[in-house]
Amino acid sequence: MNWPFNKRETISTPISLPTFAISARGGDADYSVWNSTKSNVAEQFKGEVEKKETQFPKGLGEEHPFDLKNIEEMYKKIGIVASIVDKYVDYIWGNRFKVVVENEAAQKILDDWIEDVNFKHHGKKWVREAILKGTGYLELAKNKRKDGGNGGIGEVKVLNANHMYIERDNKGNIIKIRQYVKAFKDFRLERTKDYIEFEPDEVAIITINTIGSCPYGHGVIYPAIILFDNLIGGSTELHTLIKRKAGAPIIATVGDLKAGIFPSQEQLDSLGAKFEWLNNKHEWAFGPEVKVETIDFGNFGAKFEELFGHDEKMISWATQVPEVILGSGRIPEGLATTQRETWQRTISSKQEDIEPTMEQKIFRVVLRANKKEFDLHCEVIWNEPSEEDKKNKVANLIEMLKNPLISIELKKRMQLNIAELLELGNIDDLELAIDEEEAEKKAMRDAMMEQETNPEDTNPAAPNNPKNERGKEENKPQPKVPGTRKPAQSYEVLSSHNNHTHKHIIEGYTTDYELHEWLNFNYVDFVRHINNFIDKDNFVELLAKTTDELKLGKLSSTQIANLKEVMKDGFNNSYSVKEFESVIKSRVNPSNAYYMKDGKKVLAVSAEFRSNLIARTEITRTAVGGSLDYYKEEGVEKVVFVSSLGSRTCAECDALNGSVYTIAESDGVIPVHMNCRCAFVPVVGVQ
Repeated sequence: MNWPFNKRETISTPISLPTFAISARGGDADYSVWNSTKSNVAEQFKGEVEKKETQFPKGLGEEHPFDLKNIEEMYKKIGIVASIVDKYVDYIWGNRFKVVVENEAAQKILDDWIEDVNFKHHGKKWVREAILKGTGYLELAKNKRKDGGNGGIGEVKVLNANHMYIERDNKGNIIKIRQYVKAFKDFRLERTKDYIEFEPDEVAIITINTIGSCPYGHGVIYPAIILFDNLIGGSTELHTLIKRKAGAPIIATVGDLKAGIFPSQEQLDSLGAKFEWLNNKHEWAFGPEVKVETIDFGNFGAKFEELFGHDEKMISWATQVPEVILGSGRIPEGLATTQRETWQRTISSKQEDIEPTMEQKIFRVVLRANKKEFDLHCEVIWNEPSEEDKKNKVANLIEMLKNPLISIELKKRMQLNIAELLELGNIDDLELAIDEEEAEKKAMRDAMMEQETNPEDTNPAAPNNPKNERGKEENKPQPKVPGTRKPAQSYEVLSSHNNHTHKHIIEGYTTDYELHEWLNFNYVDFVRHINNFIDKDNFVELLAKTTDELKLGKLSSTQIANLKEVMKDGFNNSYSVKEFESVIKSRVNPSNAYYMKDGKKVLAVSAEFRSNLIARTEITRTAVGGSLDYYKEEGVEKVVFVSSLGSRTCAECDALNGSVYTIAESDGVIPVHMNCRCAFVPVVGVQ
């Protein structure tokens, strides 16, 4: 959060009773509470900080928490130290550092300044100082204005933290920053040539791993200094032993005691003389009377492997650089992924520590110097995805676009994201094209819906359209053919609840639909899960549990088994709704369905329409059940109720449209009623 004042500034706020306000600001989350009748209240920090001034030379500032020169030498001489520090720097700065401002003119000023002062080069050195030594100092050379005041920042330069000291007041506010460049024995505080003094706004300071109220950070190397000492010490001892083994004593046995062969002194002296000076070019051949061997130290190198592995792991923990980043050891793929994710969070944390100083002390100063109105928030973008990252993200987005249940708006955002990643052109133009395409699709869907609702009005060639001359002629009453009748466009289904009869009108049952049209989503992606759902489901609403229920028209267990096979065949072979109905009628052969009222059987729906009712309702129920199983398997936690909106949408489904359910809560919600065509959409997001 950006605040219009710094922590050390006095806050003056007019307050009238009753007033009670709490303010939490930035970084260390300090709090101020006002509850007063005064018109102006000035609150400052009350707590004081612990300070430890330099003793020799005295008066320079607060002493460093450790020997920075020693840490610098470790970076120069110990490869693993340099590797750890450089990895931090490289990952923090990423592959394409940039600063974004929501003003085109201000953005141009900032881009030019970053290029002119070579900020990326100096910035990496600045961060390296902070990672290695805990504190990084960047001098900001201010331009002088004609009125004598300071203008913007003209140049930047990294200052060696070894010679930098901070002076603070008792409240922790920085008063002065001093650079000591003379030998300690020549130090005189009153002689300005012994040190250079900076005002707080002339140096940008970043700290890494600050402890308590210490003005300096501790970096990432000092906390592990004992571990580095152990690792280097162990390595030195190992090499010492290897050298000793390479120069191991040679034991030569001359003669054979058992055979009674004894060498003369002359033979012994001659052989000893040959061993006095040896090099790699010597080659030897000995007879049976001379045996040469060395002392066997055993495989002592193996004894160090576990020790070195332990030390390297401890260094990895202490510096927070995972083993997979250091490139040490064989890391299982799952653990390697976790380590990379943890490392990225560590890097993000360091970036968040650095960003406020960059914005407040550097970028906004540059912008304000050009124009007061340019005192704007600056967003630091450290990294952009690599080509491999882009490919993976595009692949994931394409896979998500296959989900037919995602909303149009989310689909549009995904498409634009893909276009941006692939750099396909102007995003605004692409967004306009997508909107136009969706508008055309919507117009076509509306036209189809209108035609289905009133086909005669939307088709000028329809025989019954009075606008068509042929229609007028053919619209004349024709003589009825005995034994024929016009197919019904709807049928009634009766049900009873609490002894009250409810009538359901099933309209448009003669209209055939492809499965994806009826379901309003591409069921093909869920066929396996739909089949599994059908196998495990008991079809309790249709199954007769007693003989009485069987007499009322509920299905037997054999009929349910046949229905399951029909449903699976239908989804596997993409039956239309009418094909489902036809096969159910032939293989399941449902009879009239009844309900009991006042002790008497009342016809709910006749066998003529029963197959149609079962087909439509069970297609929706099993498809939604399978899709929910798929979402659960993919880790989706919540879904949204989506009604099949149209002229026939019932009030109950219309009211539920947009409702959010957990996966557990969604079980059994759809179908809401017979002939229901609603569905669930997963709640998903794109990063």
